[in-house]
Amino acid sequence: PGDLIAMNGAGGGWSPAADATSHLLIGDHAALPAIAAGLEAMNPDARGLALIHLDHEEDRLELEHPEGVELRWVLGAREQLLDEVAALDLSDHEGLDVFCHVERGITKQLRRLLVKDAGIPREQISISAYWALGRIEDQFQAEKREPIGAID
Repeated sequence: PGDLIAMNGAGGGWSPAADATSHLLIGDHAALPAIAAGLEAMNPDARGLALIHLDHEEDRLELEHPEGVELRWVLGAREQLLDEVAALDLSDHEGLDVFCHVERGITKQLRRLLVKDAGIPREQISISAYWALGRIEDQFQAEKREPIGAID
């Protein structure tokens, strides 16, 4: 009793670019805290889209977000995120700020869609796998340093 402790919530190296004209956030249950923090940090007049994959409807949360940012929940198979991103018109990516953090296999495919197919410059994208299907955390972290874990 009497000792001081400090606590903080989700946080990391990414925050929405303040000078972005639009935002595209792509994530799943593991990225939900970072997406929620990013949405809260955006300017009130921010515009964009957040695509969030969840396995179950009951996992959906009420997230504070700017009125100009659409929240689109993708329920069911995580591969549906690929279809959602492929269907987007990303031809005008000037001023676009992208956050993309999902399961490793899907992240690799999304990177191809965003960088190679859509031509979004790599410096406009925060992309990394937050987890890998069938891997425990220690194995996933070790593989991040191996070719299997490489996103690029």
